[in-house]
Amino acid sequence: TTCVDVGSLRSKLLELADKLGYHGANIYVIDGSTRSAHSNAFCTGFGKFRRICLFDTLLPLMSEGEIVSVLGHEIGHDRLYHVHTALVFATCYSFVQLYALGQSLTSKAISSAFFIEEPKVYLGLV
Repeated sequence: TTCVDVGSLRSKLLELADKLGYHGANIYVIDGSTRSAHSNAFCTGFGKFRRICLFDTLLPLMSEGEIVSVLGHEIGHDRLYHVHTALVFATCYSFVQLYALGQSLTSKAISSAFFIEEPKVYLGLV
């Protein structure tokens, strides 16, 4: 990654970040063109370790205003706690799955479906 210092775009991005409460962010350009033609941007980190990352494939495709809009969208994910919410849901879903697995491992109904008298672990995995 390389640090962005390209004048008006940099100041517009930092101004938007400050206006939206994403303080202390540094801007980086990621060399994504060596792996893909896909353009992307994301915000990561917390506190003084926040980063605004733009793929190098994004910069030549969009105007400054469009790039600022993309950044606004990405900061919106942070401000609306989308990552935190997804993490909570994924954790809850994992517990539900583990509970269901535990129930199926000892299920007499599954055993009897295969004409086996006692529950077996390998049947619960079927």
